[in-house]
Amino acid sequence: MREDPRYAFRHSILTNETHWSIADGALIERDGAAETRIPLTDVTSLRLDFDPSRVETNRYRCVLRCANGREIPLLSVSYTGFADFEDRGAAYSAFVAALIAALARHNPACRFLAGKAKATYIPEILLLAVSAVMLLFILLLMGIPLIGIALLKLGLVAALFPAARDYIARNRPRTFAPDAPPADLLP
Repeated sequence: MREDPRYAFRHSILTNETHWSIADGALIERDGAAETRIPLTDVTSLRLDFDPSRVETNRYRCVLRCANGREIPLLSVSYTGFADFEDRGAAYSAFVAALIAALARHNPACRFLAGKAKATYIPEILLLAVSAVMLLFILLLMGIPLIGIALLKLGLVAALFPAARDYIARNRPRTFAPDAPPADLLP
C-alpha cells in the first residue's frame, strides 16, 4: 500500500509545527489535535516562488489560494530557534510535486503560477532600480574626500548584485504545466 505524501514545518516562533498530507482528494492540515481538510477542488491556484530572508537565504515557498480567499503558505524551511531554520528542501520538493500532481488530477481548473505576482514583481524591481540610482547619486554628492568609504560601499553593493539578479530571474511571473514545475523554484 502506498503511503500518503506528508510534510511538516514550523513557520515561526509564534506557530506550532504543522503537519500536511494529501489523501482522498484533500489537503489535510494537522496543527496539534486540530485537523482541517481542504478539498483540492477548493484550491484556485498554486504559486511557487523563491522567498529568501535575511536569515534563510535558500527559502522556497508554495502558496495555495482557496476559493474562500484563504492563502496557505508552505515553506521549504522550518523554524527551530532564534535566527535558526532547518532546511527541509528534499521533503518539501517531494510534497510539492505530489501536491501539484494531485491538484492536476482532482482540479483541472487550478492555475499553476511561478514567481511573484506582477503586482509585486514590478514594484520590487522598480524599488531596486531607484535605490541603486539613489545610492550612486549620494555617492557622487559625497565627492573626493570620502572616496575610500564610497568605494567600500560600492563594493558591498556589487557583492549583493548576484543575489539580486538571481532573485529577479527566478521570480519572474509566469505559468507552468503541472507536469513540468520550474526547477529553479524548487530546492
